[in-house]
Amino acid sequence: MRTPSHITAVALLSTLCLLCVACSDDSTSTPDQGSGAADTSAPAADTGAPTPDTAVAPDTAAACDDNCDTACAGQIMCTPEAAPAQLPGQYPVGEFVIGGFEYWPWAETPPLYPDKIKWGYKAGTPAAQKCMAAAYRRLIRILENPPQELIDFKKKHGVYSFYNWNNDYTGAAGDDIAPAQYQLPWLYEKNLIKWISGTHRDGTCVILDVKHLVDFAKKCMTAYPNC
Repeated sequence: MRTPSHITAVALLSTLCLLCVACSDDSTSTPDQGSGAADTSAPAADTGAPTPDTAVAPDTAAACDDNCDTACAGQIMCTPEAAPAQLPGQYPVGEFVIGGFEYWPWAETPPLYPDKIKWGYKAGTPAAQKCMAAAYRRLIRILENPPQELIDFKKKHGVYSFYNWNNDYTGAAGDDIAPAQYQLPWLYEKNLIKWISGTHRDGTCVILDVKHLVDFAKKCMTAYPNC
């Protein structure tokens, strides 16, 4: 015959067994996604389209190419447009004046000066006239807003005139064979700045930039008139 205490003991054992089973079931359940467990799901497919955060902004830079009149600042090699029929012998630009034209034909046997130099805009070869005209237009654009160094040089030494010089390599043995001092701006007779350009054998053009005038003016401030 079972006593009350024996019945109570059996009931307690049954309850403990049920609790153990419940604990075992909890230990094998799937972790909650917000619990910090690692995400093992497959990554989204890359469609190749940039997201808003990484998309490249449209190019808003000013258009420029190798044309001498639309070339980027600092670009000295360019392709000139057709030459105009004529250019003025004297052209004032603000406080400065652009004067005449001379061509140095490096296909000829040196010495070139003075007998082989070609004077006047129309005296050059067709390719050299294109380059001369393009260099002339660039000088006008520079002098319309001249660098401060050039203004200071003018005030100190009274130099305000430019003369156009083209090294024409048409038919020559090579390009850029003129002496180095004749490929950059230089001062003639204390009061005339030679503005240099170069016509390569393929018709392309070397035109100096405002930086070359700045370098010339800085040097000539102290080296005048030997600059």
